[in-house]
Amino acid sequence: MVLSFGVLGTIVKLCCLDSVSNADLVSALVGTVDPDNQYGDRPVPSLKLLCCQQGFPTISAAKRVEQKEGYGTNRLTDIKNLAKVADRAEVAARMHDELKRLLDSDKIKYIVPALFEVIATDPLQEAEREENFRRYTGTSVEDLLAGEAVCLPMLIAGLLLYTAVAVPNKNEEYEKDVEKITLKFLKSALKKHADLKVFMDLPTNGALAQMPFMSVSAGIEEKIPLYLEKRSDGLSKIKTLLYGDNLQNFDKLYVCNNLSGSTTRGRARHLRYDNVNMVIQDARAEKLEKIHHGIIIAGTGGLGKSMMMRHLFFTSAKEYKQGRKIPVFITVRNFGEVEGQTFEDYVFSYLNVTVVEFTKEDMIELLKFGRLILLFDGMDEIKSEYLKKFQTDLVRFTDHYSNNLFVVSSRPLDTYFSLERYQVLDLQPLTDDQAVEMVQRLDYYPDITVKFLDRLQNEYFETHDEFSHNPLLLTIMLMTFVEYGSIPSKKYRFYEEAFDALAKKHDVSSKGPYERSYATGLPVTALRGYFAEFCVRTYVNDCFEFTEDEFYTYCSEIMVGDKPFTEVFRAEDFLYDLSTNLCLLYHEGRKYHFIHRSFQEYFCALCYSWQMDSSLLEIGKTLDGSTFGAQRDETLDMLYAMIPERMELHCFLPFLQEKLAEFEEHDKYWSFFVEFYPSLYYQVDKNVDSRFWNRPKSSLYSFIRELFYPVSLQKLDLPPVDDFHNMNVLFMKDGSALMVPIRKKGEGMESFPTDDLVYVSNVYSFKIWDVLYKAEKYQEFLEALNEKDFVLRREYEALKDYVRKLESRQPKPKSSFLNSMIRRC
Repeated sequence: MVLSFGVLGTIVKLCCLDSVSNADLVSALVGTVDPDNQYGDRPVPSLKLLCCQQGFPTISAAKRVEQKEGYGTNRLTDIKNLAKVADRAEVAARMHDELKRLLDSDKIKYIVPALFEVIATDPLQEAEREENFRRYTGTSVEDLLAGEAVCLPMLIAGLLLYTAVAVPNKNEEYEKDVEKITLKFLKSALKKHADLKVFMDLPTNGALAQMPFMSVSAGIEEKIPLYLEKRSDGLSKIKTLLYGDNLQNFDKLYVCNNLSGSTTRGRARHLRYDNVNMVIQDARAEKLEKIHHGIIIAGTGGLGKSMMMRHLFFTSAKEYKQGRKIPVFITVRNFGEVEGQTFEDYVFSYLNVTVVEFTKEDMIELLKFGRLILLFDGMDEIKSEYLKKFQTDLVRFTDHYSNNLFVVSSRPLDTYFSLERYQVLDLQPLTDDQAVEMVQRLDYYPDITVKFLDRLQNEYFETHDEFSHNPLLLTIMLMTFVEYGSIPSKKYRFYEEAFDALAKKHDVSSKGPYERSYATGLPVTALRGYFAEFCVRTYVNDCFEFTEDEFYTYCSEIMVGDKPFTEVFRAEDFLYDLSTNLCLLYHEGRKYHFIHRSFQEYFCALCYSWQMDSSLLEIGKTLDGSTFGAQRDETLDMLYAMIPERMELHCFLPFLQEKLAEFEEHDKYWSFFVEFYPSLYYQVDKNVDSRFWNRPKSSLYSFIRELFYPVSLQKLDLPPVDDFHNMNVLFMKDGSALMVPIRKKGEGMESFPTDDLVYVSNVYSFKIWDVLYKAEKYQEFLEALNEKDFVLRREYEALKDYVRKLESRQPKPKSSFLNSMIRRC
């Protein structure tokens, strides 16, 4: 027997009051998803639907132009499309009201047992149907049938969404299934499930409104308060740059940044709606859950992503009451390093970190009941070889336990675009008021802090915007101001002085600077040089954390004259100087980490700047090919700021000359296109913001391009081509947007809800090589790409002009005599 809408509706119909007609029932059930459906006055279509002689419309139920309300006469509902984006909890709330109105109180007891009998015999082995069942009901078939207590409105809401989307209702075999649904069948099912508890009322607790079950076992519930108490104690103390090893209370120092969805709305492709003006203040788990059950908090270095994740943990823990979701703080930087460890095992290792003895079975039960807030901190710190596996496992885990809340923190990455059902929220820089509050909370040299706050509000907010609104950099600004009484404007100069401030760091307890002796016996300038080389060696290996043994291995690769560093100095002394004396590294979780990745980037750029001119091209290519290259950090930016003339003449120029020579040898402009822009997105609509930001494939070229051609590629003036149409964006009256891929040829605007539609934008993408390969077919499109005013055609000409200008700036060779004299000097 197959669970179709007809079977579902027939079971419910047998338990309704005698006065409820087929049309009343169908209209009420469908109305929980599509209030505009027209089954209420259509008894024949309603009967056919219940008998599986008719299915829901598969074409758009878009309203006719001449109609102000309702659908066209041949289109009774748009439930198939609306169900795909419906919120199950909201549908359940409406279902609760309808069922109370429709059902006979003496017959309610039959519904769930009968549904269980049907589901138990439904051939749901097909992977796609099983996945859809889990997605729309919030549980697997196995887990559902093992449940002891069920919330009826939530269960029927989930089954309604599932049958509307995933099960074609019109089927001769399904008609036979409906004939089997009789009162005798219902009574037989009740005997088999006599112990099953059915609740009509929805949980008053919003956190449980995502599951058809009601609660976990009492034994697990008893463990939760103690777990939260112990875990909160472990996370409540933090080390800070200002106070070193003197642990500080998190609550005393933390100021909560805002979150925004406005700049990343195009990255979430399968969400219900995405408010382009969404700003979240004082972020809490319940606020995030209203947006989506999968959230990525993206933020650049130093904005406080990990602090935000702790904030979410503490607020959830403090607000926990029985039945609410439980926060689990998970540091993911070590993911993949334990051979054979499953994703479930990795998550469990963080649930089982206190004296509370949770079992893995406890965790699975909590997950099944939708009781966890899983806070995955630091996805960008996962080693590159494990990052794809983490995302794949996370998607599987999210789909399997979709009733929980999943929050991931990360630097902005191109690679999390594969987490297509996750909503990306940007962690915003501090506002002026938040920055002032944070400095006041730091309580660092109060007399100097007053002067700093005055300069901050009257000068630095404007002149040092990028520093003054970043929590980490603002802290270093304060340290630097205490030392020097001013702040440099260039970023690399800022880090240079920040290093000096760390080297001369004041002892807060003595209220004054103190002379520090270094364990290595090296002067601070030599320590800086060796640390800079260490940063390069770790950077090129995508290494942002390391054990002591790994640290010693990197040190052994650094040469002091003709000997390894470890033969001249003690590596443990070097580690002590970097971590304790200079605070450039910190120890956590059996590993050492950079105090902030931006310091690794600065020292890497510094070391690169010391290299010979002949090495700069190779350095540029290394940055271009790095997994964590110029698109993800500021190493290249700072290197260019340090030695702009040398970078242009000895890195950018030979790189571009080499590329242009290849282009000229082949198809010139088209070779340039294939090399740097192999694929592009564009929208034909002129009056809407583009959802996509095109950029060159090469990180190095992308950086160089900003110097000679800083022109946006967000909007490309290109004609529509049906073959390239792969996505639609709906702009809604409330300022929100919905982006959905086109999966079938010809599927377009009619696939989406249109009640509140303002405008539909078609999205196109193409691969230039495919277009060139089929030049005859796309001749008109190629002509548009080759127009002299087309943005990339102008860029190609600007590139050649830039190269000629750089060539004209090359110094003329001097005599060998002068050269030798300059070298001796």
